[in-house]
Amino acid sequence: SAPGCTVHAVWPENQRETQSYFSLLTPPGHTQTLFVEVGNHLSEPLVLHVDVTEAYTSPQGLIVYEGTPRDAMGISQWLAFQGDQLQVGPKEPVLAVEENLVTIAPFSTVRLPFSLAMPEEELVGQALGGISLTREGTQQQGGTSFAVSSVYSYAIAVQLQAKEKLSVEPSFALTGASLTKMAGYPMLALSIENGAPLVVTGMEMHVRLY
Repeated sequence: SAPGCTVHAVWPENQRETQSYFSLLTPPGHTQTLFVEVGNHLSEPLVLHVDVTEAYTSPQGLIVYEGTPRDAMGISQWLAFQGDQLQVGPKEPVLAVEENLVTIAPFSTVRLPFSLAMPEEELVGQALGGISLTREGTQQQGGTSFAVSSVYSYAIAVQLQAKEKLSVEPSFALTGASLTKMAGYPMLALSIENGAPLVVTGMEMHVRLY
């Protein structure tokens, strides 16, 4: 959380694990409302932009929750947007936000609702997406020619699965290689795809160059 603001997930009864994010057991056809609690500890109103986001794996190996292209690297099942951003298929979970712009009064706490609907067909493996809250901070003058504007972002993962024990196995493939630059230095970039609907943690990769 950033100064003056706290954000956390309100665990429902179908929460699987003691985590800071939503990790839920969601059978076919299941619907529910998720809540994110936001506290404003400032003496002025707090304005937040609220979105439902996709999840993908960054080049640093971290899961990032942003509105990225559908073909980005990462989990093959997504929490679909409602509206015009993405087409919602019959086999995809749908997570929707009721209000995209929220104003919270000074020294108060609110619970923001998000509606979740599962498809009638049982989810294979896991689906992963996120909830994003963005707050614009105050501008700070950095001299006579520029100013610095602070932007604070909060992300809460939403991980879904139909069963406690999953039979899905990880499936990795090397899908490409290219030459690029990072911080001005030449670099060989390898594209590795996880083809299974499953979050895999603690991976180690050993690369041998010939």
